[in-house]
Amino acid sequence: MSSGDKPSAPRGPHAELENQNPHRGHGLGANAEGVFVDATGDSSGYTVSDTGGCSATQIIEEMGLGGGHARFGITKSVLEDWTTQS
Repeated sequence: MSSGDKPSAPRGPHAELENQNPHRGHGLGANAEGVFVDATGDSSGYTVSDTGGCSATQIIEEMGLGGGHARFGITKSVLEDWTTQS
């Protein structure tokens, strides 16, 4: 994948939304509405639309992030980096 390209993953409002709300950690995951929220349900201000249709799992895989992100949810800085790639 070239620098700045988004993955060729499924897109749209139903693109792999497996209710990733990371209730087991401190990171963020997309809820059933496609909003990235923390374990308490507070919005991060980012949606799956903002990420080009990508779920947290897809972002973790494409960015090559460590297992902590998969276990506990992605950080807001990861979402910021992902959405500002050009």
